[in-house]
Amino acid sequence: MFAFDGTGRQTIHMSTGERRVHSIWANGDDVFFLEENEDAAPVSEVFKVPFEGGVPTRLGAATFSEARIFGVDRGSVFISAQGENFSRRYVRVDVMTGEVQVAASTTEGSTPLHVQLAGDEVYFEQGVDDVASLFRFARDGLDATPTQAGAPGVDPACFLPVGAITLTPTKLLCGYSEVAAFDRDGTHGQVILQRDELVRRYLPVATFGEDVIVLRPGDGRDRPGQLSRLSTAGVTPLTLARDLGITAHRFTDDFFPNTSEWPVVVLRTAVYFVEVTPWGTDGAETYHVRRVTL
Repeated sequence: MFAFDGTGRQTIHMSTGERRVHSIWANGDDVFFLEENEDAAPVSEVFKVPFEGGVPTRLGAATFSEARIFGVDRGSVFISAQGENFSRRYVRVDVMTGEVQVAASTTEGSTPLHVQLAGDEVYFEQGVDDVASLFRFARDGLDATPTQAGAPGVDPACFLPVGAITLTPTKLLCGYSEVAAFDRDGTHGQVILQRDELVRRYLPVATFGEDVIVLRPGDGRDRPGQLSRLSTAGVTPLTLARDLGITAHRFTDDFFPNTSEWPVVVLRTAVYFVEVTPWGTDGAETYHVRRVTL
């Protein structure tokens, strides 16, 4: 844990042996995270630990496969996890009792690549090959079947190439080679950042009020990355940072962006993101947390 300016590093939990911590979220006075034992079955357990450190408390006895935390509030930890027969479950884990409730589930074989908890609803993309659709469900639902937001094929910025999604208080933003803004139900789409033949990807990765933070990923070689701020009304983007190296957004099969693994976060009046310095003297990658003022 660090202060907002990057000082005051403090370790609040350190896993031991072959255990690995991932998918970390902070809420209130606690930090929530998943931890798995890489030496055994690849399943994760959910824990919480106070900001001041101490012994983590495991929430319940449930385990989760291929899991990610996608949100936390005062009462629940929200987790996306693989179910039986390659289905996908979206569950709530009670922060006090560890009780697990399934909010929604899908039977499709593909894994959702990006999940957003926004207000009373959860949005996610689910894609097969290079075609994706947007779905949503109520955060307080009970084993609900997600409904489609908008229609596939309406706008290639969101539905044909799988891209990142994020939400403002009134808009749904999505994109891959373009960025489009929709109403929250997936209708009335408008492209607000046009395709650039010299730029392979534009990913809407965070929001600040009704503005969206757009990432043009770099590859650490001949394609420098860039971070910009763009109004959902579609005015000229404001460049926040340029000449970035590899920004740590993982791509599955070299195509599908999984922006849940290393999110871009807006805190107060700054944007925080992870940048990778590859191929160090020992051949290892080095990860840096960067901050850019809005």
